[in-house]
This record gives sequence, structure tokens and C-alpha cells, in this order.
Amino acid sequence: MSETFRPVAPNTSAPNVNRKTGRDAGDVLDLLCGRWTSAILDTLANGTRRSNELARALPGSSRKTLTHSLRYLELRGLVERRVYAEVPARVEYSLTPLGHTFAELVRFLGVWAKAHPDELAAALGAKRGAT
Repeated sequence: MSETFRPVAPNTSAPNVNRKTGRDAGDVLDLLCGRWTSAILDTLANGTRRSNELARALPGSSRKTLTHSLRYLELRGLVERRVYAEVPARVEYSLTPLGHTFAELVRFLGVWAKAHPDELAAALGAKRGAT
């Protein structure tokens, strides 16, 4: 009989929960769930970009998806959006200080993944086979 994972409400007495905010590691990992999050953070870590520059740097992302992802990251304080009162309108995106630190964590995860390709392939293969 296989067990099914059932998410539970955050337990503020758990050791990985910040007692002041009630936030835990799961909340942080939720920031990574977007398909384009790591690519956006990596691109913006190299400097401010206009929306068209981001779209060119992320081939395969639709304009709608890119806009949604950028707004999600902006609402969470990782990306800053600047709109200039010009014709045509100019919009630039950059990482906030918090975004820069988060981008470093994402970069570290990428390094870790490259160091463990066989283990990850086996784990992901086992997961796909179980579902």
C-alpha cells in the first residue's frame, strides 16, 4: 500500500517556520514553482531589462506568461517595475535587493543540480514511474 502525500497547514511549532511571520521553507519554494522564474531571475541578475529585451532573452515564453511571471515576482518583492512617462511607453524591470539574494539561491540550486545529474534523473524517473 503506497502512501499519498497530503499537504497540511503550516505548523508554526515546526523548526523550519519563522515564528515571527509564520513563513516556512515551503513558502520560499513556492517562489520557484513558476516555469520562468529562474530564467527571469538569471536574466535580471545581469542588469535592468526592458520588457522586449526580456522577451528576446526568454524564447519560448509567451508575452502573457512573461507578464504574469513578472507581476508575480513584483508582488513578492523580488522584481521592481519602472514605467517611464514617455511615448512610446518604456517599462524596465530589475531585481530588488531581495531579488538579488534570491537569485543567488536559485543559481546555487542550478549548480547543485549540475553536480547531481544521475541522482536527479533517477529520482525524477522514479517519481514519474510511481504516478
